[in-house]
Formats: sequence, structure tokens, C-alpha cells
Amino acid sequence: MHFLAMKTIKQNTQGFTLFETILVLSIFSLIGVMITTILASSIRSVKKSQNLIKVKNATSRMVDVIERQIRAGKLVTCPDSTKVQFTDGYGNSTYFDWDGSSNMASGSATPVNLNPSDVQVTSAAFVCTPDAVTGRTVVDFSVTAKSIPSDTAESATADFVTKIIPRNK
Repeated sequence: MHFLAMKTIKQNTQGFTLFETILVLSIFSLIGVMITTILASSIRSVKKSQNLIKVKNATSRMVDVIERQIRAGKLVTCPDSTKVQFTDGYGNSTYFDWDGSSNMASGSATPVNLNPSDVQVTSAAFVCTPDAVTGRTVVDFSVTAKSIPSDTAESATADFVTKIIPRNK
């Protein structure tokens, strides 16, 4: 019996305790949440940049059309701040008009929307002033547009301001 009393019992040191396992899982979960947050933020930023490019391109095209038509036109007038009328290069009476809600229209008989359906014009203004030197009517045009839907974190807005001087009186 004396032999059994001398024997030491070995403890099992292999494996992890419950506390160690929970601690490691908590650390990995925290790292996972941080990575997910960073990725989600990056994706939102990319979408916002894409929307901004889309709005700027659409608004720039709209402003280019308006500038080109008014520069080539004559007899320019602004009956109110949302509309400019003129005679185009072919002698037709035409106009550009903001409907006050979302669209910029162009035309003489049947209006044509200048902005795409996923871009909304939120404000537009035409101001006509006579130039004392040349006798031409100078048109100051400003427009603000935003992407649709505009209630998301990825929505974008673009502003353009330009001065248009017709070539003809």
C-alpha cells in the first residue's frame, strides 16, 4: 500500500477552460463586427460616389443642351424665374421650363424632359438681364438636382450655375 500512496496523480492540462473559450469567441466576434462595419461603410461610399457621378453627368448634359440652344437662339426672354423663351436657329419659338417639382422640359409644342427618371431637378432659375454693351439678353441659369431615391444615405446632389450669352440679338 505504501507504493500507492507515493504515486502522484497527473492533472489533464490539455484543452481549454470555458472562460478561455468564451474570451476567444468574444474577441473574434468583435473583430467580425468591426470588419463588417468597415465593409458596409465602404459600400455606401461607393454607391454615393456612383450616384453623384450619375447626377453630375445628367445635370451637365441638361445644362449643355440648354446653353447650346440659347446661344444659337435669339429674342430671349424670361417670363418668370422658371422659364426662358427664345427663337431657335430655325425660327421656331421654343422654351425651357422647370415644372416646379422634378422635371426640366424643352419644346415648342410637346415638351420633352431633359433629365432622366432617376434624377430629380429640385430647383432651377432663369434670370434674364439685358447687356448694355451688346444689346443681347444674358441668361443666368442655376439648377440643383438630386438622385432618386433621395431619402437614402447614398443619395447625391449637384449644383450648376452658368451664364449664357446668345450669339444673336
